[in-house]
Amino acid sequence: IRLGWRSLSLRGPRRIEWEMTSGGMQVSMTGDVDQAYCRVKRRYEAKFGEDRVTLMKAYSSDVVAAFPDNYFAFIYIDGNHFENFVRDDLINFWPKLSKGGLFAGHDYNTAYAGSGPKVACDKFVATRPEIKMKVTDEMRFPKCCPSFYWTKP
Repeated sequence: IRLGWRSLSLRGPRRIEWEMTSGGMQVSMTGDVDQAYCRVKRRYEAKFGEDRVTLMKAYSSDVVAAFPDNYFAFIYIDGNHFENFVRDDLINFWPKLSKGGLFAGHDYNTAYAGSGPKVACDKFVATRPEIKMKVTDEMRFPKCCPSFYWTKP
């Protein structure tokens, strides 16, 4: 899919903290994203121009109101993997996607506690028969990391 970008908005918290349980092994990761933020900012501004990139250090629930409905041509979610957070991103950002736009996200699998992304997506799509969800075949690790995606009719 080729999209013509008028701007790019990236959002995320100041610190990333998550836990993943996979195959009985718990992995905890914490990282300060300030350095990554600066690298991403420089890279995207160099590639697209300062006036076309907006980086927002915030939680999605805190910034969703800043965007009018039908604003985005592409949305990709990969945040907190608990079902309620994924559900909120799906519900809150769905109106922000323009008709024909691509909505996608990462980790549509059962590797996470409660299988949050998969469960939230399945429930979201079940109430919207017009959505035809597809799943990528990303199998770097057994049963790990596929993305879900659909276009908005």
